[in-house]
Amino acid sequence: MTPVNDHRFDQLLAGRQHDPLEILGVHRTERGWVVRHTDPHAAGVALRDGDQSVPLIAVAPGLWEVTVPREPPKPLRLVVDHGDSEAEIISPWVFPPSICDDDLYLFNAGRLTRGWKVLGAIVIHRGSTAGVRFACWAPNAERVSVVGDFNQWDGRVHPMISRGASGVW
Repeated sequence: MTPVNDHRFDQLLAGRQHDPLEILGVHRTERGWVVRHTDPHAAGVALRDGDQSVPLIAVAPGLWEVTVPREPPKPLRLVVDHGDSEAEIISPWVFPPSICDDDLYLFNAGRLTRGWKVLGAIVIHRGSTAGVRFACWAPNAERVSVVGDFNQWDGRVHPMISRGASGVW
């Protein structure tokens, strides 16, 4: 494991990072493109680029990363090895929040007339990728996560993004 000296990573791994997109997903650096993923239950993670797989390195328990010379293809496909099973997933960390600022403003003003289209579990499409967006109002929460059998009920795997003073995650 490569030591990581960044308090944001500690916050992420403790489930206390309010903006996981700041760390996870794909980020351009002076060395190339860094791909990061979190899964404390993974035995290994690899970036799928066409027919090739590039292994990510564990830089902290549950935090995986690799630096590649060019921007990875979208959608970002990762192969996650859990020891007894392996799955190819599309990283949720390459999609920016899909609730617009106007909806957050109307929600806070009590004038969002179609809140059911904003909050809850909503099936959405981003290009050719279909998925489910989860959103809830939890203004006093320190953290909010999506949990279930798919992530061993572990809130560190799919933390949600705080949308600031709106109280929406």
